[in-house]
Amino acid sequence: MISRERAIALLVTVCVLAMTASLLPPFSSLISLAANNVYPYTGPDIHLDYFMGAFLGLLCGFILLVSPIPRAISGTVIFCWALKLAAALFLVPVYEFYYGLDIDGYFFFSFMPEKPIITSSGNIGTWHIRVLAWLLFQVIGPSFHGGKVVFSFMGFLGIYLTYRGAVRFMKQEKPILLILTTLAPTCLFWSSTLGKDPIILFAIGVYTHGCLALFSDYRKRHILEIAAGIFMASFVRSYFLPIMAIPLAIAYLTQTRRPVVRLLIFPVVLMGVFYSLTAFSEHMKIDSFDAFSAYQSKVASNWKGGSSFALPLIDSPIMLLMVAPLAVFTALFRPTLFEAHNAFSLAAALDNTFLLVLFFYAWSRSRMREFFQTAILWMGCFVVIWSIMYGVGTGNLGAISRFKIQVLPIFITVLFYMARKRTTIRVAAP
Repeated sequence: MISRERAIALLVTVCVLAMTASLLPPFSSLISLAANNVYPYTGPDIHLDYFMGAFLGLLCGFILLVSPIPRAISGTVIFCWALKLAAALFLVPVYEFYYGLDIDGYFFFSFMPEKPIITSSGNIGTWHIRVLAWLLFQVIGPSFHGGKVVFSFMGFLGIYLTYRGAVRFMKQEKPILLILTTLAPTCLFWSSTLGKDPIILFAIGVYTHGCLALFSDYRKRHILEIAAGIFMASFVRSYFLPIMAIPLAIAYLTQTRRPVVRLLIFPVVLMGVFYSLTAFSEHMKIDSFDAFSAYQSKVASNWKGGSSFALPLIDSPIMLLMVAPLAVFTALFRPTLFEAHNAFSLAAALDNTFLLVLFFYAWSRSRMREFFQTAILWMGCFVVIWSIMYGVGTGNLGAISRFKIQVLPIFITVLFYMARKRTTIRVAAP
C-alpha cells in the first residue's frame, strides 16, 4: 500500500516541476515547437497554457481525494494519477516534438465547429470528439494542455472503474493490479493524449464495471451502467457495438442455469446480437466477405511508415478461422522486440514481451474449470473478439499498439487473476 501523504507529495511535486519547466529552457522551447508541429498554435501563450495543464492536473488529484474511494486504496490511486499526469505533461510533448500527433487537431478544430463531411464511421466518431472538446474548452478556456490533462483524467477513471469491477469479481483489493494497468507503457502513453483513446477507455471502464458487478450482484442499475458504456463507446467508434454485445450475450446465456429461462432469453439475446452486427455492417459499409477484402485493401493502402505490414485478406469464413490465431497474436503481442525501431516502439515491445510472459505463466497456473466462470468467459470473449477484428483490420503496428489500450485493462485483469496464487486448505490427519 502507498500512503496518501506520499502520494499527495508526489502529485504536488509533479505539478510544481511542470510549472517550473514551462518557464525554463530547453523544455520551454520544446513545448513551443511541439505545439506547432502539426498545426500552427493559435491559442493563448503556450507556456501559460502548459501552466494551466499542470494546475488542472492538481485539481483532478483533489477530486480524487474527496471522491468516495476506499481509504485503503486512495494512496495508490493518487500515486497512479501522479505518474499518469507526468506522462501527459512530460512524455507526450516529447513525442509531439519528434513525431507530431494528428490527434492534436481536436484542439485546433474545436474552435471551428463547421458542419462535418461524413464519409465513414470514423469521421462520425472524430466529429463527436471535436464537439466534446469544444464543450470542454467552453468550461476551462482554450487550453491545449489543459484539455489533454482532462482527457487523460477521463482515461484514468476508465482504468480505475475496470479495477473496481475486478475487485467486485475477486472480492478483495489488489493495488498491484491497478499499478500494473496504469503503468503499462501502452496504457500510460496513449490514454494521456487529447483524442478518442481516453474517452473510449472511459466508456469501456464503465461497461466493464457494470458487467463484473452484474455477474456478482444482479441489480438493475448495473444494466443501465452497461448500456451507458456501450452507448459512449459506440458514440466514438460505432463498430464497438458487436464487440461489446457478443461477449455479454455469451456470458449471460452461460450464467442462466434454468433451461426454461435460457430458452426464453435466447431469442432476445439473438436479436440483440443480430442488431449489433447489422448496425456494424451498415456503418462500415461491409455486407459480405468480398466487401471486407476490399475494405482491407483500402486500409492497407492508407497505413504508411516502417510499422506497416501486409494484412491477410479475408474472403471466406474458413479463411477468417485460419488467420484468427495470427490476428489475436498480432493485436495483443506485436510489435515484438525484433520489430522495434525507435524508443517508443521499444517501450511498446517491452510491454508486449511482459504480457506474453505473463500470458504463458497464467496459462501454466490455470485450471480448466476456471475458464467457465461467467466473468472469465466474458473477459476472454471480449479480448478474443476485439483482437480478431483489429488484427485483421489494422495494417500498422504503431496503430495497433495505440488501439490496444481499449482492451488492455481487461486483458491484464484476466491474466492477473489466472496467475494468482491459489490457497490450499489442508485437513489435519485425525
